[in-house]
This record gives sequence, C-alpha cells and structure tokens, in this order.
Amino acid sequence: MKKWLLLATFKTAFVVFCFSQTTFPVNGVADVPSKYYAFTNATIVKDAEHTVSNATLIIKDGKIV
Repeated sequence: MKKWLLLATFKTAFVVFCFSQTTFPVNGVADVPSKYYAFTNATIVKDAEHTVSNATLIIKDGKIV
C-alpha cells in the first residue's frame, strides 16, 4: 500500500511539473524594444572607388538602415 501511495504521489508531482506554466502572459501592451546600433565616426567603403569618411552607420534588428 505504501509503494502504491508513493508512486501515486510521484506521478501527481510529475504531471503538475510538466503542465505548470513557466512564464506569465503580459498584461496590457507588450513592450518589445527594437535593437538599434550606431557606429559613429566610421569610414564606410561602398566599393573600390567610393568611401565615406566620418559617417554614421545605423543597424536596426540586424539590418543596415
């Protein structure tokens, strides 16, 4: 009887652990900030003939803007 009760307890704990909520939903508007990076005072080389000195390169979400 003790083995059955112990097994039932472990099964219940396992089910509760598996189906428990790990994160809570956001109440209201979710604030998802976009990632901006700016490289200032940069020398940008477009090709072999064109370079831009003292420029600012802006990257938003991994893409050059």
